[in-house]
Amino acid sequence: MGRSLKVAPQHINTVKLALKRQGFPSQTALKEEVGLARSTVSKFLNGESVDRWVFLELCEKLGQDWQDIADKEVETALPTPSDSPSHPFQPSTYNAETWVERQQPLAEATEHLRGNCCILLITGITGQGKTALAERVAVELSGELQSEWQPLRGVNLDDETARNFEVAVERLLVQMGETVQAEDRTQPQFLLNRLVKRLQENPYLVPIDSLEVLLEGKTDFAVHNEFREEYRDWWQFCQRLLLSPTCQSRLILTSQDLPTQFASCKSRFWHQLSLSGLNGDEQMQLFEKLLGKQLPEISPEAQEYLKRMGNAYEGHSLVLEVIAGEIATDFAGNVVGYWQRYRREFEEIEATPGNQQLQRRVKVRVRQSLERLQQDSEAAFGLLLAASVYRRKVPESFWLAMVEGEDGDNLLEMLKLRGLTIREYNPQLGEFFLRQHNLIRNTAGEWLHKKMPELWKAVHYMAVKVWLNQYQPEPDAENLEKVRGYLEAFYHCCQVEDWEAVKEILNMRVDSPTQEQLHNQLQTWGYYRQQIKLLSQLLGKLNNRWTGICFNGMGNAYHSLGEYQRAIDFYQQYLAIAREIGNRNGEGTALGNLGVAYQFLGEYQRAIDFYQQHLAIAREIGDRNGEGTALGNLGLVYQSLREYQRAIDFHQRSLAVAKEIKNYQGEGIALVNFGKIEFTLERYSKALENMQRALEIFETISSRSGEATALQNLAAINEKLGNIDVALEYCDRALKIATELGIPLAQDCQDLKERLLNPTS
Repeated sequence: MGRSLKVAPQHINTVKLALKRQGFPSQTALKEEVGLARSTVSKFLNGESVDRWVFLELCEKLGQDWQDIADKEVETALPTPSDSPSHPFQPSTYNAETWVERQQPLAEATEHLRGNCCILLITGITGQGKTALAERVAVELSGELQSEWQPLRGVNLDDETARNFEVAVERLLVQMGETVQAEDRTQPQFLLNRLVKRLQENPYLVPIDSLEVLLEGKTDFAVHNEFREEYRDWWQFCQRLLLSPTCQSRLILTSQDLPTQFASCKSRFWHQLSLSGLNGDEQMQLFEKLLGKQLPEISPEAQEYLKRMGNAYEGHSLVLEVIAGEIATDFAGNVVGYWQRYRREFEEIEATPGNQQLQRRVKVRVRQSLERLQQDSEAAFGLLLAASVYRRKVPESFWLAMVEGEDGDNLLEMLKLRGLTIREYNPQLGEFFLRQHNLIRNTAGEWLHKKMPELWKAVHYMAVKVWLNQYQPEPDAENLEKVRGYLEAFYHCCQVEDWEAVKEILNMRVDSPTQEQLHNQLQTWGYYRQQIKLLSQLLGKLNNRWTGICFNGMGNAYHSLGEYQRAIDFYQQYLAIAREIGNRNGEGTALGNLGVAYQFLGEYQRAIDFYQQHLAIAREIGDRNGEGTALGNLGLVYQSLREYQRAIDFHQRSLAVAKEIKNYQGEGIALVNFGKIEFTLERYSKALENMQRALEIFETISSRSGEATALQNLAAINEKLGNIDVALEYCDRALKIATELGIPLAQDCQDLKERLLNPTS
């Protein structure tokens, strides 16, 4: 069955009537009952495609048989679960061709998840195959006869972006067919509630990988303990699910360590599976699969040596893959010859029975493999070290960019055969991607950083060029992935502490409808915490002017998040720096922003005081644009106080300044503000006139956000006048632009459209 459904045209009126019959006075009431976005409920009621589970849930709430009202043609035309583009489950580590069936842990995992276990936590040291097992479990459960469990791509916390809880929740909700607006990101608790409700009431399989990076900051060796704070959100999320005895979804978590919160949790709805190494039979299966091309049959003597090698490292899967790779490449499959060369390594381990320091031995063994690679091929060794600066999987071309000459493909093949890199095919982009196991990458990266500091710096700069010049996002990528090239280049510049280059990247203009600088584009898209994280890394690294810019940007981000007191703290720091360096323009900006923050707190007199100080400075330094902004802000605060005549006076003065200096954007904003007052005073013809003039200006100067604002207001005015068709036309135009820009106004437009389409709801 397909993963999306929609109401057949002939049944749309039926479901709308069922809304009232089932006791829901409005779409909003239904939205609150099911915990979905308003836009999703509206799509369902208006016959647009929604996720299958959303469709089934809404049908149940409205007392409808989903099979009776579903559009059958659309249902049969949709892709099957295995190839659905809406929910592509593409295992990153599990590979059926090389997978060794680990019967005992697989049986234990599936038994608990089929029961009442809501969260399965797979623990074990790095390289034991936790991620592969988690993905294998997801494949097993979703492939069962009559299974309704739907596996999602899940979350890999090795991805620095996904460590931000709001981003990870958004990605999961989008996979479920939900729409997340920019304003939703300012309400993490609302997003959490939506996700928990979906997981409680629908059968999803959600893998969450590498939880340990949140526990102890176990990330790159050069990055310090900066992620512990974010674990609180993830634990709250897990707690919410553990408190629900009827949760239909299953989470499969992996972690090197057992979090203390889980260890002390008495809920019966979670289970820890401690993963050890491969047993004897499984070890031989792995060797046979990896060496099968060169050794169709493994002699008894070779089997004995392979068994001793496997037992020495307690069946550690990553080490065994590396050993098999060395046998295949350096010894052409000659197991006996390999044993004779390196027998001392294994015999020394055998001579110390009961040694519990497997993790230390594994790290030493990986380092030895790199040393042997260096002896055999300096070029392949250099490529492995250079590519270790990439902190995520990247196209093969990114690795080849690190190589001079024409041997790149051969070097990549050597690394792959040795088990030192992993190759994955990306069907969306039609190319292969490469990544390294974290243990190998961190070992190579530490080697490069400590022993070859100049090369370490050089390859980071090379990575900057590659990310800025070669990165291509997947089709229909989320906004954060559209700027991934900038974000990764920013990371590499931070690693080498080239703060001037970091500043330049922040100032680069993004290829988006608004063409803004990176740090401002994140603000426009609603990724406020990402904006804060970027700007915070520059604090104290450049001159005071730039520190002030960062303080102001962080204040703007916190203001957007509704954390007004924190915003005020940053604006005050910006104000202090501006005064210290004599930046009068910056001083005025800081005062104006403080006024806005206090206005949102309802402290109108303090807001007026700050706006007046901004007005005074702007006049003193001849900043006519700043003067117009301050006048407009004073108009808005008096508007909030319902002193409409004083508000009109200030808006008129703001409009006059804008016209005088030919600030067309300011002129349009002033007209919009006029129109809003006229609308409030029920002078609709005057409101229409001002909004139409504003729209014409915004269209002339190609101000897309201004155009969307004017259109949305025109729609609201025409709604009040009863011109519903005209209002819908304006609303659709505004919604289209706001959606393209990814700005919060899109949700307001969607709400207005729902109201226009359902005037009695």
